[in-house]
Amino acid sequence: MVAKEVLTMTQSSSSRASTKAPSVLFVCVHNAGRSQMAAAFLSHLSDAIEVRSAGTQPADEVNPVVVEAMKEKGATLGGEQAGHIIFGKHTTTGDGTLAALQIFSIMEQTKKALSVLAGIFQPFPQLLTNIEVTEKKSIEEMKGVQEEIKKAEKELSTAGRVLVRYSGTENLCRIMVEGKEKKQIERIAKSIADAIQKEIGVKK
Repeated sequence: MVAKEVLTMTQSSSSRASTKAPSVLFVCVHNAGRSQMAAAFLSHLSDAIEVRSAGTQPADEVNPVVVEAMKEKGATLGGEQAGHIIFGKHTTTGDGTLAALQIFSIMEQTKKALSVLAGIFQPFPQLLTNIEVTEKKSIEEMKGVQEEIKKAEKELSTAGRVLVRYSGTENLCRIMVEGKEKKQIERIAKSIADAIQKEIGVKK
């Protein structure tokens, strides 16, 4: 089960009426990535704000997956369904204010309303499957898994995508399949999941 990260900002009512510094709390599941980076970023921007980060299920290490993947691919824009958008030229963590400013900038440059700009986006069905694993063996070295991934990529072609990776903080292999048809991506995800389960999945 994938729990959604939550960003909570709290400021006591008394601080608004006094000179006491506002307090901001960034909360996510593992306190292993976004919450810590967001806290560090805000602390760097202002010394007048008391910043803390926390997690509902704290992990033992920081999740390096998002930023490292962007560096590896030379990407400057990253995002996910939870709403976090990373603008690599400006910051290494999701920032709602920055994302809003970038959108306003595009609206100004194109002289188009947001309703018009949003019309170019055609969402495809997307399925995320998590498989509990006994080890994190290199995905490239698992022949059966690679065969299923290549079959999926050939079938989807340019009308979809497949992403298979390990969680940075849990013993899970995550399978994301996106395509035009829901039944198609469900079938593809199951084929890849079955191959991973056979190779390194936890026996149930």
